[in-house]
Amino acid sequence: MTDSPPASDRPHLLPRAKTALAAGRGVLLVGEAGIGKTRLAGQILTNHAPARIVRLRAHSASGHLGIFESLLPPSADRTDRPHGFDILERLLAGTPESDTVLQVDDVHELDTASAESLPDLARFHGVRLVLPSRLTPPPHPAVTELWKDGFLERIDLPRLPPEALLQLAATHTSATRTTPATLEPDTAQRLVAHAQGNPTHLPAPTPTPTPAGDLRAHRDPPARPAAPPPPAA
Repeated sequence: MTDSPPASDRPHLLPRAKTALAAGRGVLLVGEAGIGKTRLAGQILTNHAPARIVRLRAHSASGHLGIFESLLPPSADRTDRPHGFDILERLLAGTPESDTVLQVDDVHELDTASAESLPDLARFHGVRLVLPSRLTPPPHPAVTELWKDGFLERIDLPRLPPEALLQLAATHTSATRTTPATLEPDTAQRLVAHAQGNPTHLPAPTPTPTPAGDLRAHRDPPARPAAPPPPAA
Protein backbone atom coordinates (compact mmCIF):
# COMPACT_ATOMS: atom_id res chain seq x y z
CA MET A 1 0.00 0.00 0.00
CA THR A 2 1.24 3.50 -0.84
CA ASP A 3 0.64 6.93 0.52
CA SER A 4 -2.24 8.90 -0.89
CA PRO A 5 -1.47 10.88 -4.06
CA PRO A 6 0.06 14.32 -3.75
CA ALA A 7 -2.41 17.17 -3.90
CA SER A 8 -0.65 18.39 -7.04
CA ASP A 9 -2.45 15.55 -8.84
CA ARG A 10 -5.70 17.48 -8.22
CA PRO A 11 -4.70 21.16 -8.55
CA HIS A 12 -8.19 22.15 -9.68
CA LEU A 13 -9.59 21.29 -6.23
CA LEU A 14 -7.35 23.59 -4.20
CA PRO A 15 -8.96 26.92 -5.24
CA ARG A 16 -12.41 25.68 -4.23
CA ALA A 17 -11.18 24.73 -0.78
CA LYS A 18 -9.24 27.98 -0.37
CA THR A 19 -12.30 30.03 -1.31
CA ALA A 20 -14.47 28.16 1.18
CA LEU A 21 -12.04 28.62 4.07
CA ALA A 22 -11.49 32.29 3.23
CA ALA A 23 -15.27 32.76 3.44
CA GLY A 24 -15.41 31.19 6.91
CA ARG A 25 -16.78 27.86 5.71
CA GLY A 26 -15.35 24.36 5.98
CA VAL A 27 -14.59 21.57 3.52
CA LEU A 28 -16.01 18.05 3.24
CA LEU A 29 -13.71 15.79 1.20
CA VAL A 30 -15.52 12.67 -0.02
CA GLY A 31 -14.05 9.63 -1.73
CA GLU A 32 -13.21 5.96 -1.40
CA ALA A 33 -10.47 4.61 0.84
CA GLY A 34 -6.96 5.47 -0.31
CA ILE A 35 -8.03 8.01 -2.92
CA GLY A 36 -6.11 10.89 -1.29
CA LYS A 37 -8.55 12.71 1.02
CA THR A 38 -6.26 13.13 4.02
CA ARG A 39 -3.28 14.08 1.85
CA LEU A 40 -5.37 16.71 0.10
CA ALA A 41 -6.64 18.02 3.44
CA GLY A 42 -3.06 18.53 4.58
CA GLN A 43 -2.18 20.40 1.40
CA ILE A 44 -5.25 22.61 1.75
CA LEU A 45 -4.24 23.64 5.26
CA THR A 46 -0.62 24.14 4.24
CA ASN A 47 -1.74 26.63 1.62
CA HIS A 48 -4.29 28.34 3.86
CA ALA A 49 -2.14 28.46 7.03
CA PRO A 50 -4.68 29.46 9.72
CA ALA A 51 -3.45 30.57 13.13
CA ARG A 52 -4.37 27.27 14.77
CA ILE A 53 -4.93 23.80 13.32
CA VAL A 54 -6.20 20.91 15.43
CA ARG A 55 -6.05 17.45 13.83
CA LEU A 56 -8.06 14.57 15.25
CA ARG A 57 -8.74 11.10 13.90
CA ALA A 58 -12.12 9.44 14.26
CA HIS A 59 -11.14 5.80 13.87
CA SER A 60 -8.83 5.97 16.89
CA ALA A 61 -11.67 7.24 19.06
CA SER A 62 -13.95 5.19 21.24
CA GLY A 63 -17.01 5.92 23.28
CA HIS A 64 -18.87 9.13 24.05
CA LEU A 65 -17.14 12.24 22.59
CA GLY A 66 -14.27 9.94 21.72
CA ILE A 67 -12.38 12.21 19.32
CA PHE A 68 -12.36 15.06 21.82
CA GLU A 69 -11.03 13.01 24.73
CA SER A 70 -7.53 14.45 24.23
CA LEU A 71 -8.96 17.96 24.59
CA LEU A 72 -10.67 17.27 27.92
CA PRO A 73 -8.93 17.73 31.27
CA PRO A 74 -8.26 14.63 33.37
CA SER A 75 -11.38 13.20 34.95
CA ALA A 76 -10.32 14.35 38.41
CA ASP A 77 -9.99 17.95 37.19
CA ARG A 78 -13.29 18.20 35.33
CA THR A 79 -15.91 20.57 36.66
CA ASP A 80 -19.67 20.11 36.62
CA ARG A 81 -19.99 22.24 33.50
CA PRO A 82 -20.79 20.46 30.21
CA HIS A 83 -17.82 18.94 28.45
CA GLY A 84 -18.52 21.16 25.45
CA PHE A 85 -17.11 24.16 27.30
CA ASP A 86 -13.89 22.31 28.11
CA ILE A 87 -13.61 21.14 24.51
CA LEU A 88 -14.13 24.62 23.10
CA GLU A 89 -11.69 26.20 25.54
CA ARG A 90 -8.92 23.74 24.72
CA LEU A 91 -9.70 23.66 21.03
CA LEU A 92 -9.29 27.41 20.69
CA ALA A 93 -6.38 27.75 23.16
CA GLY A 94 -6.59 31.53 23.11
CA THR A 95 -6.89 31.74 19.31
CA PRO A 96 -9.79 33.73 17.80
CA GLU A 97 -12.60 31.36 16.83
CA SER A 98 -12.59 32.54 13.22
CA ASP A 99 -8.93 31.57 12.80
CA THR A 100 -9.18 28.00 14.09
CA VAL A 101 -9.48 24.99 11.78
CA LEU A 102 -10.41 21.54 13.02
CA GLN A 103 -9.50 18.61 10.78
CA VAL A 104 -11.19 15.30 11.61
CA ASP A 105 -9.93 12.38 9.55
CA ASP A 106 -12.30 9.50 8.79
CA VAL A 107 -15.26 11.57 9.90
CA HIS A 108 -17.61 8.80 8.74
CA GLU A 109 -16.51 6.79 11.81
CA LEU A 110 -17.45 9.42 14.40
CA ASP A 111 -19.51 8.44 17.39
CA THR A 112 -22.88 10.21 17.59
CA ALA A 113 -21.94 12.63 20.38
CA SER A 114 -18.78 13.76 18.58
CA ALA A 115 -20.60 14.18 15.26
CA GLU A 116 -23.39 16.19 16.84
CA SER A 117 -20.87 18.55 18.46
CA LEU A 118 -19.44 19.65 15.10
CA PRO A 119 -22.46 21.79 14.09
CA ASP A 120 -22.14 23.81 17.31
CA LEU A 121 -18.47 24.50 16.61
CA ALA A 122 -19.20 25.58 13.04
CA ARG A 123 -22.50 27.44 13.50
CA PHE A 124 -21.99 29.25 16.78
CA HIS A 125 -18.22 29.50 17.22
CA GLY A 126 -16.93 29.99 13.70
CA VAL A 127 -14.57 27.01 13.81
CA ARG A 128 -13.89 25.92 10.24
CA LEU A 129 -13.98 22.19 9.64
CA VAL A 130 -11.93 20.10 7.22
CA LEU A 131 -13.51 16.64 7.11
CA PRO A 132 -12.22 13.76 4.98
CA SER A 133 -14.96 11.13 4.69
CA ARG A 134 -15.64 7.94 2.78
CA LEU A 135 -18.69 7.52 0.60
CA THR A 136 -19.57 4.26 2.34
CA PRO A 137 -20.47 4.32 5.14
CA PRO A 138 -21.72 7.91 4.79
CA PRO A 139 -20.95 10.49 7.47
CA HIS A 140 -23.36 11.13 10.32
CA PRO A 141 -26.49 13.15 9.37
CA ALA A 142 -25.21 16.04 11.49
CA VAL A 143 -22.23 16.35 9.12
CA THR A 144 -24.43 16.02 6.03
CA GLU A 145 -26.70 18.81 7.30
CA LEU A 146 -23.72 21.14 7.67
CA TRP A 147 -22.98 20.62 3.99
CA LYS A 148 -26.61 21.09 2.94
CA ASP A 149 -26.86 24.27 5.04
CA GLY A 150 -23.79 25.78 3.39
CA PHE A 151 -21.29 25.47 6.24
CA LEU A 152 -19.21 22.95 4.26
CA GLU A 153 -18.03 22.94 0.67
CA ARG A 154 -18.35 19.35 -0.52
CA ILE A 155 -15.49 18.24 -2.79
CA ASP A 156 -15.71 14.76 -4.32
CA LEU A 157 -12.46 13.00 -5.17
CA PRO A 158 -12.98 10.66 -8.11
CA ARG A 159 -10.57 7.96 -9.16
CA LEU A 160 -7.45 9.21 -10.92
CA PRO A 161 -7.30 9.04 -14.72
CA PRO A 162 -4.65 6.77 -16.30
CA GLU A 163 -2.23 9.62 -17.07
CA ALA A 164 -2.21 10.80 -13.44
CA LEU A 165 -1.74 7.24 -12.21
CA LEU A 166 1.20 6.69 -14.54
CA GLN A 167 2.84 9.93 -13.46
CA LEU A 168 2.52 8.86 -9.85
CA ALA A 169 3.74 5.33 -10.61
CA ALA A 170 6.78 6.69 -12.44
CA THR A 171 7.63 8.84 -9.43
CA HIS A 172 7.32 5.83 -7.13
CA THR A 173 9.48 3.73 -9.41
CA SER A 174 12.23 6.37 -9.23
CA ALA A 175 11.98 7.29 -5.56
CA THR A 176 15.61 8.41 -5.29
CA ARG A 177 16.04 9.89 -8.75
CA THR A 178 15.73 13.54 -9.70
CA THR A 179 13.47 12.74 -12.68
CA PRO A 180 10.63 10.19 -12.99
CA ALA A 181 11.43 6.84 -14.54
CA THR A 182 10.13 5.89 -17.97
CA LEU A 183 7.74 2.96 -17.72
CA GLU A 184 7.62 0.30 -20.39
CA PRO A 185 4.24 0.26 -22.20
CA ASP A 186 3.39 -3.25 -20.96
CA THR A 187 4.26 -2.28 -17.38
CA ALA A 188 2.20 0.90 -17.61
CA GLN A 189 -0.79 -1.01 -18.93
CA ARG A 190 -0.62 -3.55 -16.12
CA LEU A 191 -0.33 -0.83 -13.45
CA VAL A 192 -3.35 1.06 -14.76
CA ALA A 193 -5.42 -2.12 -14.99
CA HIS A 194 -4.46 -3.18 -11.47
CA ALA A 195 -4.92 0.21 -9.77
CA GLN A 196 -8.32 0.97 -11.33
CA GLY A 197 -7.83 4.66 -10.59
CA ASN A 198 -6.92 4.22 -6.92
CA PRO A 199 -3.28 5.02 -6.02
CA THR A 200 -3.46 2.72 -2.99
CA HIS A 201 -3.05 -0.19 -5.39
CA LEU A 202 0.16 1.10 -6.96
CA PRO A 203 3.39 -0.65 -5.95
CA ALA A 204 5.41 0.83 -3.12
CA PRO A 205 8.30 3.14 -4.06
CA THR A 206 11.47 1.30 -5.02
CA PRO A 207 14.81 2.97 -4.24
CA THR A 208 17.28 3.19 -7.08
CA PRO A 209 19.98 0.53 -6.46
CA THR A 210 23.54 1.61 -5.92
CA PRO A 211 25.94 0.22 -8.53
CA ALA A 212 27.75 -2.87 -7.30
CA GLY A 213 31.12 -1.28 -7.99
CA ASP A 214 30.31 1.50 -5.52
CA LEU A 215 29.36 -1.03 -2.86
CA ARG A 216 32.57 -2.97 -3.33
CA ALA A 217 34.54 0.23 -3.14
CA HIS A 218 33.08 0.88 0.31
CA ARG A 219 33.32 -2.70 1.54
CA ASP A 220 36.78 -3.52 0.24
CA PRO A 221 39.13 -0.54 0.52
CA PRO A 222 42.33 -0.82 -1.54
CA ALA A 223 45.04 -2.86 0.18
CA ARG A 224 47.91 -0.86 1.60
CA PRO A 225 51.24 -1.32 -0.21
CA ALA A 226 53.53 -3.80 1.51
CA ALA A 227 56.21 -2.35 3.71
CA PRO A 228 59.72 -2.38 2.13
CA PRO A 229 62.01 -5.18 3.36
CA PRO A 230 64.45 -4.23 6.12
CA PRO A 231 67.93 -3.23 4.93
CA ALA A 232 70.51 -6.02 4.79
CA ALA A 233 72.85 -6.24 7.78
